[in-house]
Amino acid sequence: KVLQIMRLHNGTIKALFEAKTRGRLIEAHMEDPHFAAVVEPIPEVASNAPELLALSKNVRAEFKRYLKDVKRRTEGIEKLSIDSEEPHNLRSRIAPLLNMDLQGQQDLLENNDPKKRLEIVYGRMLEEKEFKKVERKLKERVQGQIGRTQKEYYLNEQVKAIQKELGHGEDGKAEMEEYAKKIEEMELSVEAKEMAEKELQKLKMMPSMSSEANVVRNYIDWLLSMPWAEKRSEEHTS
Repeated sequence: KVLQIMRLHNGTIKALFEAKTRGRLIEAHMEDPHFAAVVEPIPEVASNAPELLALSKNVRAEFKRYLKDVKRRTEGIEKLSIDSEEPHNLRSRIAPLLNMDLQGQQDLLENNDPKKRLEIVYGRMLEEKEFKKVERKLKERVQGQIGRTQKEYYLNEQVKAIQKELGHGEDGKAEMEEYAKKIEEMELSVEAKEMAEKELQKLKMMPSMSSEANVVRNYIDWLLSMPWAEKRSEEHTS
């Protein structure tokens, strides 16, 4: 049934039509002046089998969840009611709303088993809902990673600003880098390395010319001057 015909500004004609029933193609004529076909209608067979009725009940309930979780903000769909639809018509009402590729749509259209067609629609709704969950989790994880990155950047900028206020200019930065390099390269004991790194972090947060900074600086110098490698060698020899 043709519902509407529109002629677009570029001369193209757009037609909106509604399929009334399934049909089997008998023959096609694809010559000018127009295409034509001979089609044999395929009547839908009503069935009140208990298994089909139970399945249709699950499909109705799942369809309501599907509209809420997957097809939100889709104009007009919220007005679609399937409560009064017969089980063999449910597939025809729901299938056009699903995200199915062309082959999937064709397979569904060609299937003559009402129960099987309803199972396909039901399964596709469940799949789309799971895809939506995964998509939502992925989006939340990515947003969380972006948030952490932005937070780290903000905190690093704050640390730089604090160090600048404390008097750690280029000379202070070079000093900290030199200490860090020595701590990394020297053969310190595990305890000594942990202590040196802890004191270095403390030094970074102190005004460079304060008496407390001098105390920490002297302590780090003392840690780095100890003969850690020689001591371990003597213990091994003994």
